[in-house]
Amino acid sequence: MTLSTRQAERPTRHDGSGVQRSKRTPSGGDKRCPGGYCPAMFFIFGLRTKVSQSGVVQQVCRNCRNHAAQVITRRSTKFSLFFIPIIPIRTRYMQQCTFCGAQYEISRSDAQRLPVG
Repeated sequence: MTLSTRQAERPTRHDGSGVQRSKRTPSGGDKRCPGGYCPAMFFIFGLRTKVSQSGVVQQVCRNCRNHAAQVITRRSTKFSLFFIPIIPIRTRYMQQCTFCGAQYEISRSDAQRLPVG
């Protein structure tokens, strides 16, 4: 099988497995990795949100206008590295009506001011 001139000029070549390999130096090592050993590093990172219930208060719902229990929750989002939470990104407080299920965000001062019981 002959290669076209265009394929022969490419800096990468195939070893038959369908994977392209980078061009190697005459000594057999990769140009980027002297001696043929190339150390690799990987990082596992992401965001994780933890939801915790702060309490329950009796209030009139903004949505349905019924006097019902309102569940106060705290949602804390943190940046994690190797599954270890490192840096807090955002903390939000939510209030959810147990009658209609409507959920809306409240400020931190409102969440701390509400009589939880």
